Amino acid sequence: MTEPDGIDFNQDALADELRAAFGIGTGDDEVALELNLDTHVASSQAAVSLSDADRLAAGARIADFRIIEELGHGGMGVVYRATQLSLDREVALKVLPNRARKGRTAIQRFRSEARAAARLHHTNIVPVFAHGDDNGQFYYAMDLIEGGSLDQAIRFRTRLLSPSNRTLIESVGFGGSSAAETIHVERPASDGTRRSQSSMASSDIAATSEISGIDVKSLQRASSDYRHLARLIAEVADALDHAHSMGVIHRDIKPHNLLVGADQRLHVTDFGLARLTDEPTLTASGEVMGTPFYLSPEMIDTSMGGVDHRTDIYSLGVTFYELLTLRRAVTGETRDQILTGIRTQQPSPPRKHDARIPKDLETICLKAMEKDPKYRYPTAGAMATDLRRFAEGRPILSRRTGIIGRGVKWAKRNKAASFALVTTCVMVLFGAGLAISVSGSRRERAAGLIDDVYEQLIYKDYHKTDGLSESLDEAESLGGAGSGVALLRGMSSGCLQGDRARCPESIAQMEAARVDDPDNPELLYALASAYDRNNEETETVKLIEEADALDNRSAEAWFLRGLALHWDEPDEAIHSYQQARDLRADEGEFFPQAHLQLGRAYNQRMYRDRNNNDLANARSALTAVIDRKVYGGYPYYLLSIAEELAGEMYLGSKGTRGDGDDEAMKHFEESLAVAREGQQVDPTNPSPYSAEAFCLEAMGQYREAIEAQTKVMELGPDGEDRWCEALHYRWRLNYWIGS
Repeated sequence: MTEPDGIDFNQDALADELRAAFGIGTGDDEVALELNLDTHVASSQAAVSLSDADRLAAGARIADFRIIEELGHGGMGVVYRATQLSLDREVALKVLPNRARKGRTAIQRFRSEARAAARLHHTNIVPVFAHGDDNGQFYYAMDLIEGGSLDQAIRFRTRLLSPSNRTLIESVGFGGSSAAETIHVERPASDGTRRSQSSMASSDIAATSEISGIDVKSLQRASSDYRHLARLIAEVADALDHAHSMGVIHRDIKPHNLLVGADQRLHVTDFGLARLTDEPTLTASGEVMGTPFYLSPEMIDTSMGGVDHRTDIYSLGVTFYELLTLRRAVTGETRDQILTGIRTQQPSPPRKHDARIPKDLETICLKAMEKDPKYRYPTAGAMATDLRRFAEGRPILSRRTGIIGRGVKWAKRNKAASFALVTTCVMVLFGAGLAISVSGSRRERAAGLIDDVYEQLIYKDYHKTDGLSESLDEAESLGGAGSGVALLRGMSSGCLQGDRARCPESIAQMEAARVDDPDNPELLYALASAYDRNNEETETVKLIEEADALDNRSAEAWFLRGLALHWDEPDEAIHSYQQARDLRADEGEFFPQAHLQLGRAYNQRMYRDRNNNDLANARSALTAVIDRKVYGGYPYYLLSIAEELAGEMYLGSKGTRGDGDDEAMKHFEESLAVAREGQQVDPTNPSPYSAEAFCLEAMGQYREAIEAQTKVMELGPDGEDRWCEALHYRWRLNYWIGS
């Protein structure tokens, strides 16, 4: 077996660095480390051993920067830890080596890399602070990410990719190779001289089918881990979408070029092979740039057409494949075998390696890795959307390729073999075509129905359930199934809406879903709410603690946590609703139910604590909902109650009631104004009239309060309990006036 042409294996030196970083000793860890280090293509500016003339010593100056130490080097430059003197901060400084400066193309590529990175301003892209040349020394300065690459995390600290262990990233670290690209490290030989480690035992290339040194099936991955991984890759997809919108195609996305920062995010780095779409290409015709395992088919086969932004989507898909399976998507013993495999071989489905991998993540991964760019996600942003939908427990928009689609794609890649099958299959395919088309349409319809129910219960108003059961019935008849459907049935059955008689049914539905999805925090919090409404305190507390321990709460999970804690622990409920609101805001979305329930919780805490400390908070939360004209008159009711409570609290502190105190009257007048505005906005809603009655009672205007409460009765409160409550309240008002 021969070493693949043009691949540089730097395992020995990098192994030493990583052993020191991770404290890995000898034994099984040692073997895994020796076998599984990554590779990269040596282009025309191949990574080679650096001479002393190519290196900058500690203390050397380039422009505004003083060198501290070398971090490593690759084909496109040497990366140093340096101090930016004018701002007194440490940066990663990339410098073009002396020998590379003799080639005009190398200088052009280095400048192109700096310009490409400098164009981009995104949370998940390593920012460039400055670039230029100092007496012929070309450089650019980047943020110094004190963490390691995703590649290192996959290989040696896979458990760090679990949200329950993410705080370990800071405490363990990865050894500080933070700048960069695929770093080429040299190690001292026994005689003290430096020698490059650029070869690998011939048997080791075959071992690269498994890249972590451990079996993925041995990992204790939970559902929350997969949602966490989806969010991580979604952020990278967002970053690439930003780059593409700015005319930058990365062309070398791989785990090495995704850095794990102290902020628990992935950061895209190394734009050394990036192409600016508004500038001429520097790549010669037929020249293959990039790391073999992550190259897209169109980068290898120019007959497929030009390379565009979808090549980054493919490479991100391959990266995601490795993250899920800890295996290479394509393997081979030589470079040519690897490149041929990329063009012609379909990767084995991730679930073949680990059946625990969710089907939706497998679908997302394989769609991103489609051989033909037109079958991939059209944009990196579309891929990010699907990943987030999975993380939020919502149906993804992409669908698996059916048998017809797979056959067509196979035929395109294997034209000679496919011709012999055409006459045999054409009639069969014609007959099956309609059924398969209908099947695809049914799946789309089912996903849309489930998505609509989710939107209603989570984002809009979980109290309004008309038609939801029928939608779920139809979705199931079309093939929709799984724990998500059971969760939605449990949430919409009536228990969470106040009908305690329906709680056993709701609990049974969600408990059944829990068997298949035991680590879903949304499901656990919703189930806790059902137990709480059924007055089963022990189970409620147990489920909340179990969900809290998962430590991977989405905005939607935070919202459901708030509902579970709303009546018993308003402080925790407020915190949960705030988290839900803020997480959605970070995504540029407004979360109406989180604002509404937050306003309710502030009112509840005002009532409990008998002070006005939360009045401004309640106003803010409820005004945000009112301004967006959602929920009709109900937010006016809640805001009116907040103002009425404030007036009562003020009078209570004075030991008076209804005596015309100016401060109290200001709150009462505001309460009446808000209630009456709500009546105008939503004249058939009894809630604003009820708020008016409460305020008039607090002001001592009992006859007017009775009139308002009579209107409530005419409009008809929802539910038998609400009707009895309204009737009792009107009786009490009549008692005050002796009627």
